Amino acid sequence: MDDYVTEVIKIQGEFTWHSHADTDELFFVVEGELTIQLRHGDVCVGAGQLVVVPRGVEGCPLAEGEVQVSARRAQRSGQHRGRWGSPHGQVRRLTA
Repeated sequence: MDDYVTEVIKIQGEFTWHSHADTDELFFVVEGELTIQLRHGDVCVGAGQLVVVPRGVEGCPLAEGEVQVSARRAQRSGQHRGRWGSPHGQVRRLTA
């Protein structure tokens, strides 16, 4: 969709602290529970809920167990992609 990417992914573990200067980041939880760690406090969302991290706000997604998420971000924000592949987390595309 224009300059945005919407992905349905499975995540587990902790991402890295980061922010997006030019765009908001949206997470819609399909299954499981996702915590977005923010400097002023954590936001926990479960299945059927969504959270938007406003542009410029530093956050760190955390999935204690496996979580299915639909994430929407600016395509140019791909520099963070793959960091779930660290020993503390992973990202996988869902397949039918």
